[in-house]
Amino acid sequence: VQPMSLKRWAVRQIAGLLSDYLEGITEQNLQASLSLEVGIVEIRHVRVQPGLLRDQGLELLSSDVSVSARIPWRNLGSEPTVVTVRDVWVEVHAEPIGAASLDQASDEALRRWRARRKRQVQARVDAAREAAAAAAGDSGEEHPRKRSFAARLGHAALRQLQVRVE
Repeated sequence: VQPMSLKRWAVRQIAGLLSDYLEGITEQNLQASLSLEVGIVEIRHVRVQPGLLRDQGLELLSSDVSVSARIPWRNLGSEPTVVTVRDVWVEVHAEPIGAASLDQASDEALRRWRARRKRQVQARVDAAREAAAAAAGDSGEEHPRKRSFAARLGHAALRQLQVRVE
C-alpha cells in the first residue's frame, strides 16, 4: 500500500467518523505515524460543525480544534484506541431572548436535544448490532459480503474507543 493512499484512506475514515462534530479534515492538516505497533494520528486546526451549537441558541462564529488518536494495532482486542481532543477554541454569538420565554425556550431546546441524542444513540446501537451480526456471519444474506481488511481493522480500532478532552 502506498503511503499517500494510506493517508487518503485515513482521512476518509476519520472525517467520516468525526463528521457529526468536526469539519475541515484534509491530508494537509492530518499527520500520521502508522507503525506496526502503534499508530498515532494528529489532526490540527479543524472546525466545529456549525449546526452543533444551534439547538442551544448559539451561532458559531469561528472555532479551532486539534484531535489526536493512538491506535494499538497489535493489541486492538485488549488495549483501547484513545482519542484526545485538545486546544479547543470556540467563538459564539448568543441571541438574547426575553426572560418570560427563557424557560420555555430552554425546555424546548432540551427536549429537541434529548430526542436528537436518543436517535443518534439508537442509530449507533443498530449499526453495532448489524456489524456484530455481519462479523458473526449472521447477515441473513445467502452469500454474506466479506469486509475488507481495512474495514475489519477500523472496526477493531473502534471496539474499545476512549475519548479524552484536555
